[in-house]
Amino acid sequence: MLPGPVPGTTIRKYFPETWIWDLVPVGSTGSVSLPLTVPDSITEWKGSMFCTGQAGFGISETVSLNAFKPFFVELALPYSIVRTEEFTLKAKVFNYLKKCIMVKVTLLEHQGFDMASESSIEHQTCVCPMESVTISWHLNATGLGEQNLTVKAESIPSDSLCGNEVVIVPEKGAIDIIRKPLLIKPEGTETELTHSSLLCPAGKNVTEKIHLQLPEDAVEGSSRAHITVLGKRHIAGTKTHAQHRKGHRVHPQPILRDDLNQDGD
Repeated sequence: MLPGPVPGTTIRKYFPETWIWDLVPVGSTGSVSLPLTVPDSITEWKGSMFCTGQAGFGISETVSLNAFKPFFVELALPYSIVRTEEFTLKAKVFNYLKKCIMVKVTLLEHQGFDMASESSIEHQTCVCPMESVTISWHLNATGLGEQNLTVKAESIPSDSLCGNEVVIVPEKGAIDIIRKPLLIKPEGTETELTHSSLLCPAGKNVTEKIHLQLPEDAVEGSSRAHITVLGKRHIAGTKTHAQHRKGHRVHPQPILRDDLNQDGD
């Protein structure tokens, strides 16, 4: 069983590429206060705003907001990998505290991945002020879809010296847990099929059965189907399904369109 996160410790897992795209009425005062949750990224955010009204159009100066912790861990992940592919998960631990600390770094969660026999769940290392260290795990992708990887870094007591310094354990601020998803794609080549239907219910309920025929060499767990319906009173439909085959993956994707109005436009 893998060790769990420390009770009361927040897991950093909210990492949007952009932040705050809201339309907000400001009223006659021209100002408004909004409660916001800062994303978990350790970074500098820059932003501005614009406003329109009877008097015209205005835009603000750019302002900055720094999101920072004196001790944190970051994960270096690709956008996606293919199932059965091996890759190296790297966690980089940063220490901006004033003292050297002994750090235990633990891979808490790796469902959807097998770990190489030579890799260890836990690593211990010394990190001095204004320095960073990188910890690695060798993993093999076995699942499909988005799979979470969770890593915890924490300061621990130690009788060993870090450099020439005695190790300390800060009262607070020397623990960080980060969780990021990694997309695992099926092996093989995607094949997509589309089926279209035009349905004219004329005031009645209409049902159409669609049979999706998967190839015999479809990769297990890789098929998927989508249906889209567009329209108002009458239904015009298109269905699409995509498939991947062995050495290929199969993704059935039906798309159904409902696109007729009363005038037939």
